[in-house]
Amino acid sequence: MPKISAVVITYNEELFIDRCLASMNGIVDEIVVVDSFSTDATEEICKKYNVRFIKHAFEGFRDQKNYALQFATYKNILSLDADEALSDRLRESIMLLKINGNTMPISLTEEVIIVESGLIILSGTLTDS
Repeated sequence: MPKISAVVITYNEELFIDRCLASMNGIVDEIVVVDSFSTDATEEICKKYNVRFIKHAFEGFRDQKNYALQFATYKNILSLDADEALSDRLRESIMLLKINGNTMPISLTEEVIIVESGLIILSGTLTDS
């Protein structure tokens, strides 16, 4: 079964991060959180989960996400924003991909794209939807 790393970037996300991390529970094999020195309870909430919590000054969204990628252990990477969460449908789809070793057709869901370098998840469920 292929393993999946998850990366999340945060800054003062105490209202959203618990839902985000809980949605990945049992789906991913590691979670890396790169935080831009939050001043709220983001770090404490993250510590409730088995995450690798790294502090790094914010240099822009693209650069922060790219910085987080270097800490991912596995080639399959799930990247979510802190205000996103995996839907039940997406959780099921990812589990099917894991069970079948990334051999499922690319049309498994509209939210999943398989590329040579691993698994990229475009989006789960946004909090504003």
